[in-house]
Amino acid sequence: MKNFLAAAVLLLLTGCGMFEKYEEPAYRVVKKDDAIEWRAYEPFLMAEVTTTGARDAAANDGFRLLADYIFGGNEPQEKMAMTIPVTQQKQHDGWTVQFVMPLSRTLADLPKPTNSHVRLFQQPAKNMLAIRFSGTSAQSNLDGHEKTLRDYAAAQNIALLSEPIYAFYNSPFTLPFMRRNEILFEVAAP
Repeated sequence: MKNFLAAAVLLLLTGCGMFEKYEEPAYRVVKKDDAIEWRAYEPFLMAEVTTTGARDAAANDGFRLLADYIFGGNEPQEKMAMTIPVTQQKQHDGWTVQFVMPLSRTLADLPKPTNSHVRLFQQPAKNMLAIRFSGTSAQSNLDGHEKTLRDYAAAQNIALLSEPIYAFYNSPFTLPFMRRNEILFEVAAP
């Protein structure tokens, strides 16, 4: 019984995100107002796929393709560490799902994807306006925080230069109140 309880507690803690420690892109906070930050990101590498359909199904399809890439679906079948965040962004005819690549890598030394739908590229330095929140990835939760961020940008006369980017930092087993989610928009330098 003791071992079962210890295993259950460990599973709960790891599922809640308390032991998660993943690399994420480097950025500097230029300005902060409560949960909203104006960030200056350094360049970083991304792997992405574009899928079609409703957001949840398209995001799941994209996640599977990218997970296959980092778990050996590449030449030379190299496994890479998971990084954060996983992002989703609406495109004209679908959704682009992206994984950040390990920060120690270069575009030249990343393994070549075996799936032609996986694209690798370097994200240039950019400025982003972000809002951080917890909860699920339900569209109603995203819509409410996106509206808050859009209203803030309008009140501050900040031009939004991109479609919203949904960023998720935890596994789906993390309890919703412990999750880190964000919505980001590209903006000009302050």
